[in-house]
Formats: sequence, structure tokens, C-alpha cells
Amino acid sequence: MCLGHRAMAAGQPPPASTGMFVTPTLCGGAADAGEIRPDVDAFGLLYGIGNLCAGAGADSRYDARRMVGLLIAGLLRSPA
Repeated sequence: MCLGHRAMAAGQPPPASTGMFVTPTLCGGAADAGEIRPDVDAFGLLYGIGNLCAGAGADSRYDARRMVGLLIAGLLRSPA
């Protein structure tokens, strides 16, 4: 699992080096290595994470970290 995905799966923010310009490289490398689905678009992934986190503080019943974890888990490829 790449550094950015590992941090997000652990409920931590990704390192600064995984910003918008680096994320396509990380997603491409993870897809090439067979770690994530090959149809993952870096912009769509970051946009989705942002949408999941947008209202995180508004309602104590909503756990944005859990939702991001589920999103990331859905990207991962199962070992063959």
C-alpha cells in the first residue's frame, strides 16, 4: 500500500508529499503494482474524500474517518 493510502486507511491525514500533484503518480503506481483498482482517478478520489469530510463536525453521529476508511478499503484489490 502506498504511503498516502496507508495514512488515510489508518485515519490520519496523508503526508504533504501526497498533494494533488503527486497523487496521480501514487494512484498510478499503486494501480500498476496491483494494489488498487486500475480505474481509480486521483482527482475523483480526492474529491470524494473531501465530500466525505465536508460536514464532519456538524453531527456527532457521522464518522468521516470511518467513511474515508470504507472508501479506501473499496479501492484495494483482494489478493488473488
